[in-house]
Amino acid sequence: MANSRIRPLLLGLLLCAGCATSDPTPKPAPLVKFSSVDATYADLLVAYGKGGEVWEEARAGAIAAREAGDPRQERFLIDNLLLEMVRAYQSGALDTALHREGPFERAQMELARFGPSAVPFLVEMVASKDGVLAFLGDHTLRLMGPDAALPSLPLLDNSRHGVRLRGAELLGALPTGSEGDEEIQRRLETTAESDSNWMVRAQATRAYARRAAAFEPKSPERERARLHLERALDDADPAVSKEAIDGLALLGDRRSVVPLLGLWARLERNHSQDPVQSHRDYLARRAAIEAALASITGEPRRQPLDEWRRRL
Repeated sequence: MANSRIRPLLLGLLLCAGCATSDPTPKPAPLVKFSSVDATYADLLVAYGKGGEVWEEARAGAIAAREAGDPRQERFLIDNLLLEMVRAYQSGALDTALHREGPFERAQMELARFGPSAVPFLVEMVASKDGVLAFLGDHTLRLMGPDAALPSLPLLDNSRHGVRLRGAELLGALPTGSEGDEEIQRRLETTAESDSNWMVRAQATRAYARRAAAFEPKSPERERARLHLERALDDADPAVSKEAIDGLALLGDRRSVVPLLGLWARLERNHSQDPVQSHRDYLARRAAIEAALASITGEPRRQPLDEWRRRL
């Protein structure tokens, strides 16, 4: 069978693995028989099965071929590692105390080693309607570190809010340290301000603050984040406002004390006017403000609003 047909057949099987019955998907194409695979690609699978130096040489050869302009061997390996990872997870072939590095862990680790070459497909998995595929894609991307962040940005543009939510959560979990950090901050900022779904905006605010805290204290990015989060204190949705409070605590800038006290005063006023409807949000945000003030100022003692105002 020609190699041009190997990839779509494997993708078809992978994308349908574990699909929920309520989610209509095209029927997968038949799995390619090992005997039908070109010898060059069959040898790659054999090498993976043997492991050790045999596998390392085969892997290095596939990468070298891609660097020389022919990515087919590497793509073939990535497709089959994705397939192996999903199958092993669904069959419970996981790491145990008696059997270290199970089939699932090995396939996932090898995918992570392929780095940028595997990232686009994993991002597509995160956007899948199948929860298992989305979870596995997310989990594997987190193993890849900073370089997985920038290619994950398209998740924030997905038409489904659940995918945008996953994307924001993933970006908040991935470490900084890539060349795209500033672009990622701009996109998270835009999502936090303008997404139509409050859960996405709240998660994007959390991710934005976590990543901003990794910049140098006096950097332009840190200053921009402080100003953005101070504006977000007055977001129409309490969940977004709460994430902004927590984000300012992470940044730890004393200039945020006054905006936090201002929000506290508005919460007290609104709560006195309608103590029933806003009680839960009032308690959550007041507690978050108290924690943020303690973190920023180093004052652990709980104090009423008027005392904070007198002291500051």
